[in-house]
Amino acid sequence: MATRHQPTLLYAYDPAQRARFAAHPCAPRLIDNPPGVPVWLPPADADAIVCFLGSWAKAPKQAPEGWPFNIKYIQFASAGVDTLPEWAHTIPYVASARGITAEPIAEYVMAAIMADCKRLDLLVAGMRASDVPFDETQWPTGAMRSIKGQTLGLVGYGAIGQAIARRAEAFGMEVIATRRSGGDGSPRFVAGIDELAARADQLVLCAPATAETLRMIDDRVLSLVKPTAHLINVARGTLVDHEALLRALDAGRLHHATLDVTDPEPLPKDHPLMSHERATITPHAAWYSPDHFDRVTAKLLDNLGRYANGEPLADIADFARGY
Repeated sequence: MATRHQPTLLYAYDPAQRARFAAHPCAPRLIDNPPGVPVWLPPADADAIVCFLGSWAKAPKQAPEGWPFNIKYIQFASAGVDTLPEWAHTIPYVASARGITAEPIAEYVMAAIMADCKRLDLLVAGMRASDVPFDETQWPTGAMRSIKGQTLGLVGYGAIGQAIARRAEAFGMEVIATRRSGGDGSPRFVAGIDELAARADQLVLCAPATAETLRMIDDRVLSLVKPTAHLINVARGTLVDHEALLRALDAGRLHHATLDVTDPEPLPKDHPLMSHERATITPHAAWYSPDHFDRVTAKLLDNLGRYANGEPLADIADFARGY
């Protein structure tokens, strides 16, 4: 079937993927902004933008004069669009790459749980420090915990939460969750964050950043958790009040925190969490997989074809929900 529309695409995505866009059956015209000109000031003939969310990091609070110009569609290569200004959502279509990172993020979460429970670092350190490395009386096995039988609490139950749940159940964990849209009658869904925090051995944040989730992990919620609980954040740093988290870790009211996202990001090198013995900070890397850009590009190209043919787009962004 012939393409209904030939897009003129302001291309601010991965240069290595450019040839795949140029070869798309809709034959898009790919154009670039001059150096230093942001994506929210597109050329007059561009009707679509494909870009990373970071391209909008310094976008003004108010729409620039002339917005939306000729732009009818923005396609992001990220799952979330929480930092996109509200005025940018006034165009007909804003779409994300939601779901692409679910599998590697779920693997990261399970790796964090295993690192917390099995403490291979302590075992290896003990062997290296001992004159008799295989003297079992010296093994720090008391630091190890079983994963089977633990309760995994998920804040958010979209593609990422569901991918984590599948893996956790394979390890014999009980999975409970909360999500904005509520439950489906399943006993898996609990009433809210208070019950989730009180029951979870592993409390995982995988909800979008919204006004509702801003600093949701605060002093009050952290007063409800088990002292043996492990907090894992693979969502956005803004979901956690980091000062409250420090107080909980310092007081021993929380066993450990693994943060792949922080606020600000990255944390300053002298931030107390960076060297805290109860905290593990990683550089927003949970999303990574070797074929990440191949899979993202395939998703973006599919949506480009939908746009060119006037078909419904996949993963339309929801400003209110932050994705």
